[in-house]
Amino acid sequence: MWPPVGLELPAAAPTSAAPCALTALLLTERLADPALAGALPINSLRNAALLAASTPLAAMVDVDLAPSASLAAQVLGPAGGSAAEVLRGCEEERGSVWILPAWETHKRLGVADGTVAAEQAIQGDKANLRRLVDSQHLHYFAKAAYSRGHAATNFSRWLEEQAPYVVPYVINYEPWFIISRRRSPAYDVRFRGYGWNKVAQVALVAASNFTFRVHPAAWLVHRPHERSRGQELYSGPAADGGAAGQLEETRLWKGSRASLSRLFHRRVSTLRHVIIRDMRRGTYRAALDPASEHCRAVLPWWGQVRR
Repeated sequence: MWPPVGLELPAAAPTSAAPCALTALLLTERLADPALAGALPINSLRNAALLAASTPLAAMVDVDLAPSASLAAQVLGPAGGSAAEVLRGCEEERGSVWILPAWETHKRLGVADGTVAAEQAIQGDKANLRRLVDSQHLHYFAKAAYSRGHAATNFSRWLEEQAPYVVPYVINYEPWFIISRRRSPAYDVRFRGYGWNKVAQVALVAASNFTFRVHPAAWLVHRPHERSRGQELYSGPAADGGAAGQLEETRLWKGSRASLSRLFHRRVSTLRHVIIRDMRRGTYRAALDPASEHCRAVLPWWGQVRR
């Protein structure tokens, strides 16, 4: 399961008088196979990050995504405002998650111009974001690459809505959301690198009977960057630029040689099949490394929280 080693957490929940406080974790991992270095133990890292959180709510947001300035304004707003509504929704008996619609820049903009457009979408209001969408600077996240992962958010409706609305869960849905920190299911550490690592946790959230609500006035924006090594392991080297023309490393598997990307993709597909099967049977439980299991039991701001 390759959990990270060297995890150190403070003895007490971090406190700060400032509205924002940064808690940084230094994590290391020992690898016997150098090829695995390109497949980040992403779900182990997510579980470790969640362990360090002490706030009532948490949002597991990837490093290349930024929240809108409007979300910060709501968090710092008066008591009883929209932030209080989110908190109540997350902590009600059934529990809700609050989806933050994610946007990304058009590839034709490239990294430099895309970064400028992304920053405008982060700092501006919803009307400004709508203009960026209408001018084809932005579209919803993974619209071309993996639309089934985000289309259920109903972005065209969101652009017109002023109030929260509920969306149904569909298989392969993988939105980013705000959730009760203590009720958040763990991330399955059998996943590492690119592919279905977050989808599995969202499926578990749905199986745990959370309601999926879409936040009408806060969003996320993807900051463009070059293709990652994790993506190459999942789908093979890019056909243009970077790894173009390079021979991909192969390994012996069941009597024949196969590329690393093919073997990695096969593993992800197998895990996906097993998890969907176990969820249908009602027997699925996210694999959690022993260190995280122990920390959830003994950290004072976690107590005996079930995963």
